[in-house]
Amino acid sequence: MNRQIYRDLLVAQFAALIAPGQVQTVTGHKLATMDGLAPVIHIKSAGSGRVRENFEDNTGTFYFDVLIYVQRNGWTDAEACNMVDLLEWLVAENIDANRDSYYVIDYIDRSKVEEIEDSGAPYYKETIPLRVTTT
Repeated sequence: MNRQIYRDLLVAQFAALIAPGQVQTVTGHKLATMDGLAPVIHIKSAGSGRVRENFEDNTGTFYFDVLIYVQRNGWTDAEACNMVDLLEWLVAENIDANRDSYYVIDYIDRSKVEEIEDSGAPYYKETIPLRVTTT
């Protein structure tokens, strides 16, 4: 099975959960530059673990980083922090809502928030490491 299938599913699930105007884009591909886009959610492939249970069946574990970018220009610091928190919560809600599907989404570790710059613009970036296990 191709990890892209699950990356595309995560992109679609997160995009469907987020209200219009909350995020400029939800993408499964790295943007060359943020170019003033914000907020953005990027689902990044982060590796695979494959186990062959028998000759016919192959289960997989796929790792992803959910990257949330919120530009700090044009917002107060409180507004930018609140948006990061809101988007992290929406990601968590999505994970909880999809626990009974034919694949399992779990957290690998705690998320991490950092301050970065892209093309000279300041951003908050939250990284949420996830594991998707096929059943």
